[in-house]
Amino acid sequence: MIEDEPPRLFTLKEVAERTGFSLRTLERDCRAGRVVHVHRGRDRMMTSAQIQMLVDQHTTTPAVLMIDPRAATQQRVMRMAAREAAKRRS
Repeated sequence: MIEDEPPRLFTLKEVAERTGFSLRTLERDCRAGRVVHVHRGRDRMMTSAQIQMLVDQHTTTPAVLMIDPRAATQQRVMRMAAREAAKRRS
């Protein structure tokens, strides 16, 4: 029976080069416990799965795109009307 190979570990410097994240920010986030990582002695490293989790944590999805471009104008008009009504009440 063949044992599974241990996952490849990347240094934080390698992670920074691969992802574009700042090395100092990665080090700070690891020390603060904000990033899942492997910590052995003074070394901090990450597996491929942990790097993917890091990227996923910092990935945002755009707001729902409006199909009808007039909808944005309608929303703007409604907000302006609400502001005017609030001013009249004061």
